[in-house]
Order: sequence, then C-alpha cells, then structure tokens
Amino acid sequence: AKIYELKNEYNDDFEVYIHLADYIELEIDKAFWTRKLSFPELSLKAAHEKSISPFKELIAQKFKNLKPREGFEEEISEFSKMLAKARIIITTNYDTFIEERLKATNTGIKVNVGNKGLFSKSSDYGELYKIHGSINEPNSIAITSQDYDDNKEKSSIVNAKILSNLVEAPILFLGYSLTDENIRKLLTDFARNSPYDIQESSEKIGVVEYVPGEKNIIELISGISDLSVHYTHLKTDNYIAFQLKYSEESLKVYHYKFSLIIAYEIKDNCVKVIYKVRNLDNKEILFSIGAHPAFMCPLVENENIEDCYLEFNRIE
Repeated sequence: AKIYELKNEYNDDFEVYIHLADYIELEIDKAFWTRKLSFPELSLKAAHEKSISPFKELIAQKFKNLKPREGFEEEISEFSKMLAKARIIITTNYDTFIEERLKATNTGIKVNVGNKGLFSKSSDYGELYKIHGSINEPNSIAITSQDYDDNKEKSSIVNAKILSNLVEAPILFLGYSLTDENIRKLLTDFARNSPYDIQESSEKIGVVEYVPGEKNIIELISGISDLSVHYTHLKTDNYIAFQLKYSEESLKVYHYKFSLIIAYEIKDNCVKVIYKVRNLDNKEILFSIGAHPAFMCPLVENENIEDCYLEFNRIE
C-alpha cells in the first residue's frame, strides 16, 4: 500500500509519516468536498467560509472523544499535581488533557497555540505552549510535511524561549522520544551554547521514558554522542514517584548535594516502597533514611481495629 511506497522512497520514519499524512489529507479532503464523506461537526459552507481543513477537523473530533483509561486515576492525580508546579509547559500534543488536569487542580493557565505568545514576556508561572496546534483550533494542527516545513521557520524562536527558562530552572521531558526532530533541535541548540559540564548538564535536563513492564525506576546519566549533550534519564512504567533534590536552602542545613527518589509500587495486595539516593556531590555524602508509615484501620465496614494486624516476613 501507500506506506510501503513511502518507506522505499524515504529512509527516515518521520519523513514517511508526515508524507503519509499528506496523502491521507488529500483523500479525506477530496471525499469531503465531493460529498462522499461527511461529519456533523463541519458543514461544507463552514469549511469553505472559514477555510477549515476537513482532515484536521476529523483529527480534532477523534481526539475530543478520547477518554483516560480506567485504572490510572492515581497516576493522573499525581501528574496533575506536578503540572500545577510547572513554570512553563511546552507540548506537541493536540489534545486538551493538560488544560483539563490543570483546571481540576484550580490552576490558572494561559494557553498559547502555535507561535502565539512566543514574542511576549513570560509570566512567572502558568503558561502552556501548544507548538503543534490544538484540537480547539483544527487548522493549527501540525501533521503534514507542509506543516512541519512551516514550523521549521519558528523552531529557533521556540527553542530560544525554552532555553531562556532553562537558565533559571531545570526542564523535564515527559513522553518525548529523543529521536523526535523538535527535541533534537532543542538539545542541539542547548549543547552549542551550554557552559555546563556533564554533571551540571544532566542536572538541568531530565527525560522520563515509558518502558512497559519496568516497575523499578532506572536512573542513569545518558548522553547523545552526536549532539554532545548529557541528561538524567529515568526509565519506568511507574509514574507514582516523588523526587527531592538539593537546593540552596537545603545546603544551609545539610551540606551535601543529592537527589532522593521515593517510588510506590502496588502489586497484588502489597505496597512496595523504593528509596533511591544519588550522590550529586564531588565527595562522599553521609545520610540515613527511614519513614513513619501510617495505616487506616479498620479498612472496611463492620470491621474493628482489633481485626487488623501487621505481619512481617521475618523476625524483627
């Protein structure tokens, strides 16, 4: 079919997919204008008068009907809390999931679609940049080769916006592939202008990679040789984790540079707590770690506290 033709023409998957989008757009638009395809959200008159792409309108409607999968409520709740603390959020996603999660935490947000807001002064907190468009503005969606060519003209402005904030705060990439054209361009610009050594660079940039079935949190300092950039790389499919990192304030009372990750894994009827301490200093650090767990008892209706007990897997 068409995709095999494109794979023979282009060696890069990214090029294959954006040119496949070109082909699909032509087919969808042709079917719409010849009345072989219709959808209630867009009339011929509206599409003509407002110059709306039927293909992109169809994409927008598909995304609007998506719902979060069941069983991820706790993970979504923690993700929402993290978003509320972010100074600036930049996403290539079209959907409104981030906006909805911020609204759920009563966090105000200014939404910039495409290149809107790139030339204005940033607020201290609460800005979302949807650089590949939004389902609320279907024509803004970037998916075809022409869309990406248009985006190349503003990529330097987008990267300058991100890098200016990287000077003041770390940046965390969630859900991006390091083969993503936009991310590689950003990291290239960072590497060319960065005054940081490997350790400092890795503390500035964090990448969280989803690895199906990986319940532990694997933390590495990784690098991309052709870009000469280093970053902290976390691999897991468990996003219920918290991180504490040294700051200027913490150094006043605890004179070591460190990071602490506490992760919670639920398996069957057990909760596993994982502590991971990383030495970020140039000397040996001294620490001890512990916790004060609390338990809600009784657990179910008509149960007494006397019915609950702690069981240890060995003699304490």
